Amino acid sequence: TGGGGGIGSHIVKQLLEHNASVAAVDWNQESLNNLKKKHSSEEARLQCYCGNVGNFEFVQEVTNDFFQQCGRIDILVNNAGIGFVAGQ
Repeated sequence: TGGGGGIGSHIVKQLLEHNASVAAVDWNQESLNNLKKKHSSEEARLQCYCGNVGNFEFVQEVTNDFFQQCGRIDILVNNAGIGFVAGQ
């Protein structure tokens, strides 16, 4: 989760460099598009999904799709988060 953001995109990069198949999930389609462009040479191993990880049906759909393509999940990184400053 959070695969298109700063920390998430670096995690994706590291996993791809170690020959992992990666499902990057983010709510921001533009971030995912940029991620795909950055790693266009790894297109076969990078799947991007845009949606809300708080939605059970979306998560179930992503999980099922990734299992069909890759057969298993070895590592799960929960990196989604939103920061805010109280009082602003």
